[in-house]
Amino acid sequence: MNPSVPHPALPSVLEGLRALEKDAPLVEAALQAYYRQGWDGWPAPVGIPIGIAQDLLTQHGYRLGPVAHSLMASMLAVYTAWRLTKGAYLFDPLVWEELRDTPVHKLPTALLERLPEQAPLLLFPEPLVVDAFQIDAAHVYFDYDPRPPAHLELRFLCWNRFEGGHQPINLILDLDGEDLEDCLKKTLERSPSLPGDPLAQQKRLDTGPMVRLYEALISAALYLCQAEPDLSQAPRTPPAAPLSPRGFKRVRTPDKPHLIATGWRWGAAIRAAREARTHPTGKGSGRSVTPHVRRAHWHLYWVGEGSRKDRSKARPEVRWVAATLVGRDYLEGELPATIRKVKEVQ
Repeated sequence: MNPSVPHPALPSVLEGLRALEKDAPLVEAALQAYYRQGWDGWPAPVGIPIGIAQDLLTQHGYRLGPVAHSLMASMLAVYTAWRLTKGAYLFDPLVWEELRDTPVHKLPTALLERLPEQAPLLLFPEPLVVDAFQIDAAHVYFDYDPRPPAHLELRFLCWNRFEGGHQPINLILDLDGEDLEDCLKKTLERSPSLPGDPLAQQKRLDTGPMVRLYEALISAALYLCQAEPDLSQAPRTPPAAPLSPRGFKRVRTPDKPHLIATGWRWGAAIRAAREARTHPTGKGSGRSVTPHVRRAHWHLYWVGEGSRKDRSKARPEVRWVAATLVGRDYLEGELPATIRKVKEVQ
């Protein structure tokens, strides 16, 4: 996919935003006010609790079925946060190719709390195809389930391709396990509670396909949570909310998505490594210069005070290691510089 061409899911994403601004302006305005004031008693990673959006829809007289009500509340929560920065992260094709197959093992769930902004939009150069799903893009965000045992949820508002456009679908990962692998296992053991929910497909799918679907989405989110995720430009900072003479808070939001090329320098390194593996130079001391190939994986390490002696005083960080880069110098020093221009979307 050429990064200078607008992503196929962006028109659907922006149309969804415009539709909510038209259909639920009072609910969205109330959510914006709540968002700026903060939420007492809610964990920090949660931008806008979906339960608040559901309550506001009911208070303003929206009479929807349970599935439509839940989906509209999720979209309101996502869009109210995303519209402040409109970060859209377009992944390099080779990086995305390997991320889709990177397994998620026993990584701390806290790693996911380092997303660069609220509800970033992940844009995939090729759709994530698993059984009935063809996902071109996904917002990733947090919610909170206060029911015992109370826990955070990682949610994906996915844009699933179908004839004529895209359909928004919610995927939920309960973060109530010991690590991400345990969270995924527990989530897939539970059945969807809403009849007719698109997620009811989960009951008919084998565990294997659902694991691949979740792992690909989690890996894409984790990639942004690295200390150095390889972005073409910095994410936008949410605009401040100054007071007008009448005392009302007004926020100016960006008109267009902020397209950020993600992993393009890594992609250049992967291409260089694959080229070296395919066409070894044969130079050197007689040893093979063919890159050592190993499955892409997440490398967890501990930094800060206590990282050597007391793990409780250290903080975890994660680094993605691409398959074709292991055993070569492509990760050392400067990666090959690749400048990509991304076309603004009207």
